[in-house]
Amino acid sequence: MGVASPFEIKDFLDGEVLELVVERYEDGVALFKTREMPAGKEIPVIRLHTTPRWKPVGLPYWDLSSKTLRQQLLGVLGPAPGRRAHLKIQAHGLGLGKRFTVSEVPLV
Repeated sequence: MGVASPFEIKDFLDGEVLELVVERYEDGVALFKTREMPAGKEIPVIRLHTTPRWKPVGLPYWDLSSKTLRQQLLGVLGPAPGRRAHLKIQAHGLGLGKRFTVSEVPLV
């Protein structure tokens, strides 16, 4: 299943925390095209839909392409794409060695 453009790619800095309420998610593949690769490259992406309270600028979702983070999120969110969850995601490290902690906060 494809994740449609436009994309809102989140690139985490070391130590950065993203907190949001996920209203639903999409798990699929995104086709990224560049001048150097006009045919594009498919990359697994999880799209977390949220609300303007948690993402006031841009489109109301984040696209995350880290394979390890994607697997962690699928483990926390489970198989139901419509399950709401309040999450805190924190990045640790830089580049290919970057890892994440994902914690669920009780919904209020």
